[in-house]
Amino acid sequence: IASKEGRKSRTAVQIIAKGWSVGAGDVPITKVLLKPETGRRHQLRVHTALIGNPIVGDCTYATGRPTFDPFQAPRMMLHASELNLSFGDGKGALVFRSPADFLINRFYG
Repeated sequence: IASKEGRKSRTAVQIIAKGWSVGAGDVPITKVLLKPETGRRHQLRVHTALIGNPIVGDCTYATGRPTFDPFQAPRMMLHASELNLSFGDGKGALVFRSPADFLINRFYG
């Protein structure tokens, strides 16, 4: 929670891969799966920044971290790989999937 007046929020984090970013030299990056358990504005961005691992390309919350030029991070590297929409009547749901297109140059650990 960013302030005492803020509402509680939780995010589950799972490491997918560790490596070095494409075109950024020796800047280590970690590809993670983030599962928000609550739905707060900027929740994923705030939580990753608070644990010291802001989202690549996040100009708002990634203070004091290595910067990436537009070629290396033309946008914030936050991607919804799956979106589930359930209908309130319990009769159905829609599921949309789109694999992330982020590249990791060299893997480690």
